Amino acid sequence: MLTACDDSKIGEGVEYDRTAFLENLADNIIIPSFTDFNNKVNDLNTAVLAFETAQSESNLKIVQEALKTAWLSYQYVAYLEVGPSAALFFREEVNIFPSDTIAISSKIENADYVFTGASNIDVKGFPALDYLVNGVGVTSVDRLNFYTDEAEGKLRIDYLIQVTAELKRIANTVQEAWPAYRETFVTALGTDIGSSTGILVNEFNKQFDLRLKNGKVGIPSGVKSFERTNPDKVESYYGGYSKELAMASTQAALMIFKGQHFGGSTDGEGFDDYLNALNAEVNGQALSITIIDAIQFGFDQIEAVEGDFKSAAQVYNADGDLVEAYNALQAVIPLIKVDMTSEMGVTIAFQDNDGD
Repeated sequence: MLTACDDSKIGEGVEYDRTAFLENLADNIIIPSFTDFNNKVNDLNTAVLAFETAQSESNLKIVQEALKTAWLSYQYVAYLEVGPSAALFFREEVNIFPSDTIAISSKIENADYVFTGASNIDVKGFPALDYLVNGVGVTSVDRLNFYTDEAEGKLRIDYLIQVTAELKRIANTVQEAWPAYRETFVTALGTDIGSSTGILVNEFNKQFDLRLKNGKVGIPSGVKSFERTNPDKVESYYGGYSKELAMASTQAALMIFKGQHFGGSTDGEGFDDYLNALNAEVNGQALSITIIDAIQFGFDQIEAVEGDFKSAAQVYNADGDLVEAYNALQAVIPLIKVDMTSEMGVTIAFQDNDGD
């Protein structure tokens, strides 16, 4: 049994420095990754404001590139919804896809910049920006004309600015709050639901299971919808880089699991070290190695998908690349959601109705 009263004893005859584990997560992974995300979002905001000042194809291109860069950065912090980000319901605020383009058009026409409430969950964040900078025309000229239109161009620019400003507000709030929250995080020992370890394990599982495996891959592929594919429900539907986002998400999962310092190659204390201290095994092999190999295989299968997910999801194919990628990710779930949590003594607090 894992204990909450002593941060170093996690099982009979087993010692592990859980404080060092949480400190590595906070100092070398969580704070640096949210800082990077905040910087990328601020760059995006700067690009949007520059586009407002000078509406040109070149400036719009800069906005598109800044959006992709920030969206890729988000894939890392999506696993880390704890403390300040959890208080803001971070994922729901920034990355509910697909966006509701009809609702977005209505809000533009009415100069409606209210983003709170359930009715506004899919009119903001990255998916809304994807539509606003990539989906409002077939060519770059078409997209530029959307914003230079004499009748509605100003309203459209204003909405683009407000959506970006809201994303910036959220990114800034989380980044500024984390240093002060750090002490609370590293001292919330134990493995109960309210402990830092308990929250981290749950959020890691939730992002990998519901957002990566199901949302990014399973639903578009048709696996989650009775073999009816959903190319319109891919992440970055208009930008066309859903595969790159899924690869980034899988790579982030692997790095976080290993405790790898953000932006570097140093391996600190991670979930793998935690499991090794417990001597956790599955089928005669260290559970940590089994999980690392399985996540890496999931990444490899995503990378092997031909073209972007939108094109791969046009027709259901049980032996196709996208379904194979889903199957590889699904193989990770029992390892992290059952074996890992059982060894750590962590209870999964979310439901997915997947029968895992």
